[in-house]
Amino acid sequence: MGVRIIALLVFLLIPFEVYSQDIDLLLKEAYRYAKEESIDDIYDLTVGFFLDGLYNDTIDRGKKFLNEYYKDDIKKDTVIEILAYIYYKQEDYKNLKNLWDRYKNQISWDTKLRVFQLLNNYLVEKLRYKEAYKLRKKYSYLFQRPPSFEIIAPKLQAFKPNINIFQLKDEIYIGQNVLYVAKRKTNLYQVAKDLDMGFDEMKLANPTVNPLIVLKGMVIFVPRKRILPKVDFEVGTIYINLGEKRLYYPVKDDNDNILVISIPIGIGTDDNQSPIGEFKISEKRKNPSWYVPESIRKENPDLPKVFPPGPDNPLGTRAMRLGHTSFLMHGTSKRFGIGMRVSHGCIRMYNKDVEKLFEIVKVGTKVISVELNYKNFIRGNKGLLEVHGERKYKIGLSNEDIRFLKIYFNSGGINVSEKLIEYIATMRRGYLNEIENQ
Repeated sequence: MGVRIIALLVFLLIPFEVYSQDIDLLLKEAYRYAKEESIDDIYDLTVGFFLDGLYNDTIDRGKKFLNEYYKDDIKKDTVIEILAYIYYKQEDYKNLKNLWDRYKNQISWDTKLRVFQLLNNYLVEKLRYKEAYKLRKKYSYLFQRPPSFEIIAPKLQAFKPNINIFQLKDEIYIGQNVLYVAKRKTNLYQVAKDLDMGFDEMKLANPTVNPLIVLKGMVIFVPRKRILPKVDFEVGTIYINLGEKRLYYPVKDDNDNILVISIPIGIGTDDNQSPIGEFKISEKRKNPSWYVPESIRKENPDLPKVFPPGPDNPLGTRAMRLGHTSFLMHGTSKRFGIGMRVSHGCIRMYNKDVEKLFEIVKVGTKVISVELNYKNFIRGNKGLLEVHGERKYKIGLSNEDIRFLKIYFNSGGINVSEKLIEYIATMRRGYLNEIENQ
């Protein structure tokens, strides 16, 4: 609806007795309202065109949005990310660099990391190694690590701060996203293993990176910022979220501070799904033997009845049973598979992780297993949304999920559009997104 029509409606709807009020002020309000509406429309069109692959239309609308929008928030962040992604795909380094130079001081930390990743990786892919090195050196502050913290409790000192044990922030989330530079030609499977991350979460957070080929000097976005699976969590209870393939274990240190152990896991395939529900650790085994179930031996008759302890044992170096089930939380003899759907239902971990966890988990510890494709929360004037959902939906959320989240945030005073949620579910999966009230 045009500005003149809105202004006319405002004028006609006011009672006669208020005609003496400042009509100019009312008209200014009408113009302001109409302009805000048009900005929202431009934003939704920008995202919509982008998700539909209409890049030229996206660039046109995106530039128009940035010229008319003056807030530094997630809307500006996402439009800048979208334009950066298109310029990267179109191999338009000039416009990509100009975009970075113009807006690098107006965007959030995570958006800086994501746009810089595209800038650096374009140069590396074009074998312009010296330019990429100079760029990384110039913006070395982007590679800073979160401040470390002292772990006082001896039983927790085997864990690495900000790698697999974290301080709790705002009573609900942990971690900080960081950048990693590949030191040699490698692949995303190995990078994930080196960083104590799962493969799928790294793949989701790096949509422009070929998982099979990571060149030396490439920058990888490491998604460590996460919401806990349960808001009113219990300290001393293990939480497993199959939807993100990750384990959380809130504990207290010797000063009664809450720390959260967070470890990537491998889980069951669609045909052999991992259990959902509440369990207790009923048994712990160090260097376990594996008594191969008949169902698995039917699939592969060449398997022995028993795998003795050792480097070829599929259970790895430690195993903990979930209640009275046949499901275990255990290590692995395989190089890769953590952070993926690969098991017959058991919960796999890197041996280095399960060995640390084994030492602090007691028989009787409660384990709650859920499958959340997304996690959402409202804290004050800020909405928190983290989307995974690689299993059920191509973009991470169903249409019903998107509509529900829009209603959820809007009813809590956080103004979001369905297109913003859809963008997060497509391009910002695998880590926490903060949506401040508009």
